[in-house]
Amino acid sequence: MRFRICDSIAEFQQGVDLYHDITEEPWNVSLYSVIKVPAYDAFYQLLLEESVIDKDLISDIRSLPSIRGLSSSCLYHLNQPFILDLAHHEMHLSLMTRRSLETIKIIHSWMDTSPSRGILKMPYTGLIRARFELSTLPEHVELGPTLLLRILDVFKSVQCIIEGYDNYIAFPEAGTFLSRRSKKTGQYRPWRYPLNCRVAGKAFYTFMQNSQSAHGHNDMPRLTSSTGV
Repeated sequence: MRFRICDSIAEFQQGVDLYHDITEEPWNVSLYSVIKVPAYDAFYQLLLEESVIDKDLISDIRSLPSIRGLSSSCLYHLNQPFILDLAHHEMHLSLMTRRSLETIKIIHSWMDTSPSRGILKMPYTGLIRARFELSTLPEHVELGPTLLLRILDVFKSVQCIIEGYDNYIAFPEAGTFLSRRSKKTGQYRPWRYPLNCRVAGKAFYTFMQNSQSAHGHNDMPRLTSSTGV
């Protein structure tokens, strides 16, 4: 559900959506929230009356768990772009398909964890648009299915907040992966999230499996473990 700005109902088609002033993302309320949150019941009833929502889809969403504080970054497939706040050391995501819904947390992705710092710091602030990708890099083959984070857009609000920072974590640039400098070689290498040994690995695997099954695909990589930190 989106918010349309227009002078009158007659001019609805000529109106524009309400957009975020930085990311230019349209304001919206997910169908999950419209169906599951009592505050939106009036909208839900209206959509039912106008036969806008598929009844099977309604049934599927109603069977999903009710989660308070559903993350604003709700993914319906792995490669879906989402907005990321660089000032936060935790990445909160909701992974949703018609058959599953899980909320996950990934920590320290943008935090400078170099031992020489003496203290963990977030070197950048601002918003970016990014997406996950399954790694095809040869150095990740032994790790099993591994996620990388590709930066799609960098907004004007992004800036470094550590004076004289040495870019241990590379400044975000569109088209590149989130990267940090190797302590051994001094070269940048992509941040990685191997699904076989991370807490959210099983959740990601279930999410990818269900989202691909919904589109008739069945070429998921094999997950051997879901333990780790």
